[in-house]
Amino acid sequence: MRSLVTLALLLAACATPEGATQGEQRAQTLAMRDESIAQLRKRYPNSHALLDDAYGTAVFTNISMTIFFAGGGGGYGVATRASDGATTFMTMRTGSAGLGLGGREYRLIAIFRTQAAYEKFIAGGSGFGGEAEVSSGEGDAPSGGTATGGAPDVRIYQLTTDGTEMKATLTSAKFEVGG
Repeated sequence: MRSLVTLALLLAACATPEGATQGEQRAQTLAMRDESIAQLRKRYPNSHALLDDAYGTAVFTNISMTIFFAGGGGGYGVATRASDGATTFMTMRTGSAGLGLGGREYRLIAIFRTQAAYEKFIAGGSGFGGEAEVSSGEGDAPSGGTATGGAPDVRIYQLTTDGTEMKATLTSAKFEVGG
């Protein structure tokens, strides 16, 4: 069991932006953010008003794997304050316990309605939740997606871009500045 969790975490460690320099990696992360927001607007028309009125957003790409009773994942992304476009580059780590099998790459998009929610997230956001889903996707066209609550002033969306995963788990996520 321990080796399966280690394998999942090693896979997650591979989730880093493309590019030889920090500048190239950040440019790739910003392009991923823009593409993800465009996909969100296309897939969820109700997100337009939320995005237009948001204090800020955070967009991450994550690779996760679930093998029987445990799973993990990791990725990278950027938080953006809407008023001036200020960015904070971040990393994401996830862990889960429950029942599942598979792996996937997905985009997590958080829309912050208030300054307090955005700043709390930047200061060291973490979250816990439950997931029960079957998701699959191929290439750059998200085919699985979920819209979930989050904190009272945060709306969370997930768009699966690649892979297949079936799971019913309790999941934790940790977001940190860096990258």
